[in-house]
Amino acid sequence: MKYCIEIRDLTKKYKNDKGDKIIFENYSENFQKNSLIAITGQSGVGKTTLLNLISGIDLPDSGNIIINGQIMTELNDEERSIFRNRHIGYVVQDYGLIKYKTAIDNVMIPLYFNESSIKDMKPFALNALSRVGIIDLSDYKVGKLSGGQCQRVAIARAIVNNQDILLADEPTNALDDKNKEEILKLFNQLKSEGKTIIVATHDTNIAQCCDCVIDIGNEKA
Repeated sequence: MKYCIEIRDLTKKYKNDKGDKIIFENYSENFQKNSLIAITGQSGVGKTTLLNLISGIDLPDSGNIIINGQIMTELNDEERSIFRNRHIGYVVQDYGLIKYKTAIDNVMIPLYFNESSIKDMKPFALNALSRVGIIDLSDYKVGKLSGGQCQRVAIARAIVNNQDILLADEPTNALDDKNKEEILKLFNQLKSEGKTIIVATHDTNIAQCCDCVIDIGNEKA
C-alpha cells in the first residue's frame, strides 16, 4: 500500500478567550495514493484545519506531515508555497474566485507562480476548463455563473498545474443533487487519472461514494 500523505503525531492548538483550544493532539493518519477520501465530522471538529495543515497553509504545533516523501515542517513559507503550487490543488469553501474576472483568468492564477507568459498559460487553463466540462464558459465572468459552474472553475484552477493531490472543502455545499452528482463524477475521473482527492464534507451521501471515510469527530478536544 502506497501513501502519498502521512500524518505523524500531529498536535494543533488555537488560542481563544478561554485559553488554548486543542484541535488535534498526537493525531496520526495515512492517506492512500490514487484514492477518493472523505473527511467527516461535526462543524468545528477541525476538517478545514486538517486540509490547511496538509496543504501547508498552516503549520502544526508539533508532529510531522509528510507529502510525497517531503516533510512539510522542514520547508519555509516560500518553499511550502512552491511545493503546494506544484503538488496540491485546493478547492476552498465558497470557491474563492474573483467574481469580476473571467473563468479563464481565475484558472490561470496558479500559473503566474510558474513565471509563464499569458500566451503560454492560456492553453493549460483551457485544458483544465475542458477537463471539468466548461470550456465554453472560459470568457464568462465568474459573477454570472451558477454555483455548479463556479465549483467547476474552482476545480479547474486547482488542477491546472496537474497537481497529484486535490483537497476540497465542502465542495458540494449548496449544490443541487444534479450538480453534486456531476462533481462526484469529476472527482472519480480525476482519481482514474492517478490523482488523490481528499474531500471534507458534512454530506453523508457524498462520503458514502468515497473509497475511504475518515471521521475525525473523536479527535476534537
